[in-house]
Amino acid sequence: MNHHPVLRRFFPAVPFYIQITSDRLKVSTPKIVRVFEDKPVVAIDLSGRKPKVAGFGAKAEQSSHKLIRPFSHNRLLVHEFESAAMLLKHALACVAGEGLLRPAPIAVIHPMKIPADGLTDIEDRVFRELALSAGARDVYIWQGRVLTNMELTNGVYENIA
Repeated sequence: MNHHPVLRRFFPAVPFYIQITSDRLKVSTPKIVRVFEDKPVVAIDLSGRKPKVAGFGAKAEQSSHKLIRPFSHNRLLVHEFESAAMLLKHALACVAGEGLLRPAPIAVIHPMKIPADGLTDIEDRVFRELALSAGARDVYIWQGRVLTNMELTNGVYENIA
């Protein structure tokens, strides 16, 4: 993790824009070097002593393993925390790319289908905990229209209560 002030100067954190629906997970950065966009599905291999991840996304759906859809539930935006955290960590790593000294990202989480009343405190906390467990340094929850790359670069997401 990159919490040291000197390291932050040399490795500034980049906002990772995380758009979530029950059928799509998209993670991007304002510079659009890499984008992760896939079905939010995790395949779990239950054949060994301990369950292990066998795949993510559309490829996971083609496997014979148990499938978990962590953002697909009638009442809540997050259905299964552990698989959601693994999926988010995988997506962030795909976008961040290889490298030993990667800065911990700023996560801007945008649940795309929010109830009219907005997120509950519990849902807000779940999204924050998901991003932190996936390696984010800071987490912002964005509710509203899709953010532009310029808005992400300028930190518009920081101005929410």
